[in-house]
Amino acid sequence: MSKIKTFARIKPTKIAYDDFDVTKDTVFIRLNERLNDSRYSSPHKTKNKASSGEPIVNHEFHYGHVFDSTCPQGEVFNKAAKEIVEHFLNGYNCTIFAYGQTGSGKTYTVEGSARRYEDRGLAPRALSMIYKELQNRFDDEISIHISYLEIYQEIGYDLLNPAARSNSVVTSFPKVVVVEGPQGSCIVRNLSTHLAANEEVAQNLLLQGQANRKVAETTMNAKSSRSHAVFTIQLTWKKKDSDVITRSKLHLVDLAGSERVSKTGIGGQALAEAKFINLSLHHLEGVIIALQQESNVGVTGGKSSPGPQRAYSAVSPINRSWLASTPSMRPYTAADKKSTHIPYRNSLLTMVLRDSLGGNCLTAMIATLSVEEINLGETLSTCRFSQRVACIANNARKNEEIDDKSMIKRLRKRIAELETELACLKAVQDSSEEDLVSSALRKLSEEDKLKCARIMQAFIVGKVTDPVTAGITDPFKFRECLRVLKMMIMDHYGKSGSRPVTVDSRLMTRGSTSDTRPTSNISAGSLASSGFDEHMVESVEYKLKQLNEKNEGDGVGDDDIKPKLRYYATTLSL
Repeated sequence: MSKIKTFARIKPTKIAYDDFDVTKDTVFIRLNERLNDSRYSSPHKTKNKASSGEPIVNHEFHYGHVFDSTCPQGEVFNKAAKEIVEHFLNGYNCTIFAYGQTGSGKTYTVEGSARRYEDRGLAPRALSMIYKELQNRFDDEISIHISYLEIYQEIGYDLLNPAARSNSVVTSFPKVVVVEGPQGSCIVRNLSTHLAANEEVAQNLLLQGQANRKVAETTMNAKSSRSHAVFTIQLTWKKKDSDVITRSKLHLVDLAGSERVSKTGIGGQALAEAKFINLSLHHLEGVIIALQQESNVGVTGGKSSPGPQRAYSAVSPINRSWLASTPSMRPYTAADKKSTHIPYRNSLLTMVLRDSLGGNCLTAMIATLSVEEINLGETLSTCRFSQRVACIANNARKNEEIDDKSMIKRLRKRIAELETELACLKAVQDSSEEDLVSSALRKLSEEDKLKCARIMQAFIVGKVTDPVTAGITDPFKFRECLRVLKMMIMDHYGKSGSRPVTVDSRLMTRGSTSDTRPTSNISAGSLASSGFDEHMVESVEYKLKQLNEKNEGDGVGDDDIKPKLRYYATTLSL
């Protein structure tokens, strides 16, 4: 079980709140009673410094790391996303999402800016890192597929739809449907996945999806994202000579920012968009609260706790009363123990992020904060939301499965071995006291003998790794292969040694030289390169000589057949 990692990033501004301070991993906000109770709904400007005669409320929020307003994009990626991408390359599902109010820098963090190369966001940097690391896996079978989902007014759209590349003024995007699958998973329909063979193709797909995304101008941002975007990278890879396939997914999520309509004063289409954005974020927070309560009940054994990620220092009764009203500090009741339902199905966004929140995934969150006094209300809400997220534990595991094709190939090989073993047992039961070798030769046709000679020839040079799978599936062909091997060794090494090995009709009929058509020629150097040396030849020749002397007797009894078959197999493996 691993907790969701949270990070904070401060938006650059010219007019910052004076009592807002950050350290390497902590955000401090100091407010007076009047500002804390007003919830900053009024857009008018107030005094920055807290008055000495008013009660003070100190807020302290802890993160994995806090990026100040001067932090470059590269540092954000190295500290917040690099480890996540490494786990993704090792077979784990991962998610990185940015959360904050509108105009606080979420899209800039995830997508970046096209003005300078150094301003690239998390998504293009992640693609560059992925393809750079995969270049070292030249022996593995690797495939990368990319998809881009947009959630606009609770309707899913495919941003990489091929129809969007047409020149028509009105583009009909197909609606993406997300349904609940088996074992709590979600199934996404009508969302296209595109094979990205190299980094250039992947970056072009990312840019295409960004160009198709819904944006509009608001009072808070000149180019405000009016939809949630989920950029997904799917990796499938298998090591050489392995039956295990590893699959992993990386979600890069840019959430639309929350906004207070009373402060922004928007209307018309922008107002309708803001309603859907705030509603989906409300359902997302409901899921986070339910997961936090479930995590607290499981860890503390029925006692709710705020967790180590959040701390407050109070100097007045007002501060203590505010803490007592915090949802995470309310007393534990029996109803909490029964409340195990997580409302994932309340919105399309929570359905898509189901695995990322409390499931099989490694998740990181980047909270984008605005330090202007007029935005302190949304900043506090974002900080509290991030602290709840930090209490959620995910159950991430490596996604490995057996390849069906490799499994079928292995089972077929096993079937061939069992058929060979069964044929040997039947031959043992049906055999008589006559010479087994001559009986085998009488049952094999000339075509079978030629096939045995060719298989042994390919086996010697390494073209055939297993004679059984190549067609040697009965004891008669097996003995013929042993005879061919014996003649190849004794005729061409025991006598002349340096002459090229020629498989002809002499290998099919003992002592016959009527047919001299060669099937193939293999030099002695080729045999030497395949692993044969003089010591191996002498050892095999000696054992074959002993075997030949034993077979020249009156016959082989039934009790001696099984030991001889094992002896044949040992001789061939040498």
